[in-house]
Amino acid sequence: MQILNGLLLGDGHIERRKLTHNSILRVERSIDDELYLIDNFKEFENICPSEPKYRKKDGVIKFINFYTHSIGLLNWFHDQWYKDKVKILPKYITGTLTPLTCAIWFCDDGFIYHNRGSLGIKLCTHSFSKLENEILCGTLNAMLKTKFIVSRIRKDNKYYFVLSGANETVIKFMSYIKNELPISMNRKIIN
Repeated sequence: MQILNGLLLGDGHIERRKLTHNSILRVERSIDDELYLIDNFKEFENICPSEPKYRKKDGVIKFINFYTHSIGLLNWFHDQWYKDKVKILPKYITGTLTPLTCAIWFCDDGFIYHNRGSLGIKLCTHSFSKLENEILCGTLNAMLKTKFIVSRIRKDNKYYFVLSGANETVIKFMSYIKNELPISMNRKIIN
């Protein structure tokens, strides 16, 4: 459940085509993150119908993905994470931001950067509303004694929200997740 929550905060997607059908989990990544996708796949392989598949774009392999069988248990997660086919922040998530969940979320949608001698972190939360971002931000700040803020960024002529932090916030968050970071994503912390 911790890994699934981290994936759903990030790049994971649960699909349910009809209410009479069970849901499936889909995860797709850039080919650059092939080893990380394989790490994710290993956690779910007992419920997957096949090995990860490669996908081409313009005749070149650009992506790798996997999906699970249709499973009734995933229906509950789908109903918590989606409303009218739009991803939402489920109410239960604030009590489940474990180091493993946050590590998977960071590997999916986080990055560390340097800016004018300062260290920064961003957790991209584009699919969530401003209020949902404020809830995530407040939860992290209360839990870790950090100073994340909700920032608005512009991308492709649209505005999105991200959680941002600097210096001490970076150190506290990375200390929280360090023992759960997959080796396949060391590039996220080495820059």
